[in-house]
Amino acid sequence: MFLEDYEKHKPAVTGYIEGVSDMGNKNLFCIPAGTGTTRLKQIALEYMQSHADILEYPAAMLITRAFDKAFPCTDVSK
Repeated sequence: MFLEDYEKHKPAVTGYIEGVSDMGNKNLFCIPAGTGTTRLKQIALEYMQSHADILEYPAAMLITRAFDKAFPCTDVSK
């Protein structure tokens, strides 16, 4: 499980979170410029801790949901 792996493999898990943020930013969610890795990691891990009922979902999906909730994209053309 992703949360259990975090304690054992912090650099790899941090890299995974960064990868998801790079992949989805400006498409699935909109992370403000200047948001650091520490904050992204905090958001992802807190989301997973507060949604224990869905931890069996793929980690990328959980991280994407966390970032979408924290950093939703808004359509400024409306």
